[in-house]
Parts: sequence; structure tokens; C-alpha cells
Amino acid sequence: MRKLGITLALALVLTLVIAGIVYRQISYRICWDCSGDEYFSRAIQYACNDSPKYRQTALDFLDQAAQRDQLQALLLLAELYTGKLPPSYHPLHKEQLACLGRDIEPDRNKGISYFQAVIDMLEEQPDGDPDMLGNIGQLYLHSVMPANDPEDQARKWFARAAAEGNYPAMVQLARLADARGDYGEAMKWFRQAANNTQDLQSPLMVGDYYFYGKGVPVDYQKAKTWYRKALEAAKQVAASMDEEEKSRLMAAPRIRLDLVERRLAGQEQGKLVTIPYRLEGTVRNYSIFVEGHPDQPVGTVVNRDGVITARMNEKIEFITPPEEMEKSGFNSMIEGMHWVLSTYAVHNHEDAADLRFAFALKKS
Repeated sequence: MRKLGITLALALVLTLVIAGIVYRQISYRICWDCSGDEYFSRAIQYACNDSPKYRQTALDFLDQAAQRDQLQALLLLAELYTGKLPPSYHPLHKEQLACLGRDIEPDRNKGISYFQAVIDMLEEQPDGDPDMLGNIGQLYLHSVMPANDPEDQARKWFARAAAEGNYPAMVQLARLADARGDYGEAMKWFRQAANNTQDLQSPLMVGDYYFYGKGVPVDYQKAKTWYRKALEAAKQVAASMDEEEKSRLMAAPRIRLDLVERRLAGQEQGKLVTIPYRLEGTVRNYSIFVEGHPDQPVGTVVNRDGVITARMNEKIEFITPPEEMEKSGFNSMIEGMHWVLSTYAVHNHEDAADLRFAFALKKS
């Protein structure tokens, strides 16, 4: 009897040891009565583990969190399944997205379905994460999400993000307004975006408005103030760069400051020539027409995956070397448009050196 008791005790101990070992092996996959937030937290914890089984568990937890309407889980799944996202889209969990992307086959329709679930939830909320709201705007702007009027939807989401203090959304609102010729609205948003001390493009644009008289009277002194603000922002951004990068970054505000200083000093105060123009196309691909060439564009500006290229129309005779008929690397579509118009003006007006040019958008 005693021998039987010892045997049973040893069997019980062995069973407990085996159970402990098994539990340690599978415990990472167990989450008793977890909430959506707890499932999401564990998914983030396991997402970048070297072991595929842990990453699969992360995906399983993401799915569990999404079933409980956990917003960030829905968003991460949307990003994973959609695959390629717009270059101006900034994922909230970039590291986990890259890690789990190795284990998921993109399914764009599934991704859009998850994004729609995110949008439906955000529609019901009075506020939201500014970066998340801005990203939704990017999805509409780049036609990832279907809509009858993608630009209108993009503006709506950018406006919500901007109201929460998102500077990139303010810049997008300004650029969209500028593209449709609403310079007052554009300047309002560029001014607000310029409060970001590391944004040099917005103060440059406000300075350009005053320099060229876009929607406001020409005012070189105000242009100078804004160009100086852009230069200060460039200095902050360039503080940790090498000399070559620093020089390249600060070139734009320095060139503009030099030009406006010469204007203020009374140099190059030639006759003002206004060139009306119109645009045809989309916010990412448009042609530029001027009154002198109403039937064919003088040039085009295209944004392909974040690379902005402006090109002059080779069918029009320009006094321009072939290598100067195309230029890439602009910071915005607006800069590309001004390059086209400036190139056209300089090479199609006699005594261009004695003239000043202003460009006025003609509304359709």
C-alpha cells in the first residue's frame, strides 16, 4: 500500500512538472479574458521576435484585438494587408509593420476593408490622434481609399488633423488651396504650419506670396521677414548635418533673401509683367498653359511616388539648353510650377533681365 502511495505521488509530481513545461511552452499564446487593448499590447510585444511562431502569435493577437474593435489593431492590419502605402503616409508602429510584413501576403481589398473600419470608427469620434487623421487624408489624396471626390475627402481629414495641431496636414491644406488658386486660404494654412520651428517650406511659401504678389500686394519687406524665418528653420534642421547637406538645405532661403535684398536696395526694379496661366490635370500631374500658348502646355509637373519633376514642352521653341528643359527634386508641386513659369518668362520675353514677373492663376 505504501509502495502504491509513493508511486502515485511520483506520478503526480511528474505530471505537474510536465504540465509546467508545457505551460511555459505555450503560455505566450494564452491571454485569459484579455481586452482589445491587452491583445494589442501583446501583439506589439511579440511582433519583432526572431521566432516565426511568436510573430504568428502577434498576428493572432492583432486579429483578436481587431475583433474587439481595437482601433490601432485595425489600423496596423490595414497597413499590413494594403502593402505599399503613399510616401507621405507615416505609420504609427513603423517597426512592427516592417517585422510583421515579412509574414503577410498583401491583399489590397482586405487592407482597404480594415481601413474602412478605422474610418468608420474615427467618424464617430469628435477628435482623434492627429497623425492617424492626417494619414487618412493621405489615403484619400493618393486614391488608396475610393471616393467620389478624393480631394474633398482628403481636405476633410487634413482639416481634422490640422485642428489637432498636425503640421503636415496644415501644409497639405495649404498646397491644395494654392493649387486651386485660393491664395488666401493657402496663406492661412502656410502661416499656421510655419509655427513649426523646423518647417522651412511654409515660411518660404508665405515669403513667395509677398514677393510675387499672390493674393496679397507685393511687399518685399514682409517677404524678407518670412525668408529669414525660413533660414532660421533651415539652420535648426541642418544643425547635425555635414557641411554639404547643410549648404544644400539653406540654399533656397539664402537665394531668396539675396534676391529680396537687391529688390529692396532698388536693384532689378524693372517693369512688372503679369503672366496669366491656367492648370489642367490633377494635384499630382498637371499641365501649365499661358495666354501666349492656349492650345498646348508650356510645361508639366508630375509627382511620382514623392519625386516631383517639372518638364518644359519640347514642341515650343525655348532659348534653353536641352539639359535645362527638365528638373527634378522639388519640395512641392508649387515649386515645380514656378520653375516652369519662370523658365518660360525668362526665355520668351525680350530684355527679361529688366523685367519683373508675376504669375496669376486664371480660374476656369
